[in-house]
Amino acid sequence: MENDSLQRIKHIMNWGAISGLALIVTSALGTFMPGNNIFQLLSWLALGAGIYTGIQKQRDQLQNGFISFSDAAFSGLQIAFFASVLLGFFMYVYLKYIDASALDKMLNVQEQLLLQKDIPTADIKTNMDVMRKVISPELLGIGAILAFTFIGGIMSLLVAALIKKDSNSFDDFVGK
Repeated sequence: MENDSLQRIKHIMNWGAISGLALIVTSALGTFMPGNNIFQLLSWLALGAGIYTGIQKQRDQLQNGFISFSDAAFSGLQIAFFASVLLGFFMYVYLKYIDASALDKMLNVQEQLLLQKDIPTADIKTNMDVMRKVISPELLGIGAILAFTFIGGIMSLLVAALIKKDSNSFDDFVGK
């Protein structure tokens, strides 16, 4: 029983790592093209694909083709959490040590987007001053962990509803 539990944890961490690497790649590509929402969509698709595949493989390889809704949803949430921790760590290291100017570039893009709208310049200046004081690599890393874990939790519920396959206990008991 303990071996099964360790095998399940290893499986979840492996799929979390795969999903996390996919999130890192899509996020890294997105930093070179700020304002392009396609990379946000690709990040969500990568996370969803990792959750789906991880739960499906768990059902088929570790649980004899059966998985309950709650087991599938919890496994997906764990995969999303491990993936988001990798992304959050990457974001922190990238923004703090690799390219510290990237944060200023992101804020400048945000300011340009606000200037394109009919917002008074004084309000934009106030908003940007507050953002410059509050936003940090630490906050963005933690925010990524929370956001992608939440999104992954929602995806896990949807995937669990599609993938769940309960065993028929009576057939198991009778020996069919």
